[in-house]
Amino acid sequence: MKQVLLALGLAAVLAACSTPDPNAVRASSAPQTVQQGTVVSTRAVTIAGTASTAGTVTGAVAGAALGSQIGGGSGQTVATTAGAAAGGVAANQATAARNQQAGVEVIVRLENGQQIAVTQPGNPGDFLAGDPVQVVSGGGSTTVRRVPR
Repeated sequence: MKQVLLALGLAAVLAACSTPDPNAVRASSAPQTVQQGTVVSTRAVTIAGTASTAGTVTGAVAGAALGSQIGGGSGQTVATTAGAAAGGVAANQATAARNQQAGVEVIVRLENGQQIAVTQPGNPGDFLAGDPVQVVSGGGSTTVRRVPR
């Protein structure tokens, strides 16, 4: 049992240390204020998904179970621990990857001349340079909406 708990702890540490996609970001919305602006440019990004704790634990337990079938004595302990770590990391990354979504980073020049970058779900074709937009902010998030012409 100690081996499994150690392996689960190691899997959680390794999952937390995994390197995310450099283009992965988080997005949320709770609009409150509106500013007018113009799109300067856009780029495609991947909005990071969130991993499932239950999935990570399940992967670690499955990995530990498989690892415990290898060898005996201290070799079995090492295999159990390694199996739990590998299973936990693999499950963590799989659930995070499954929850990713396509996004767009929009650079907007506000009416006051300030430029801001906003990342949200969508794709670069949603906005064109020169498009008039509304930047809606509040509750710790910001979104960009096209102004109907």
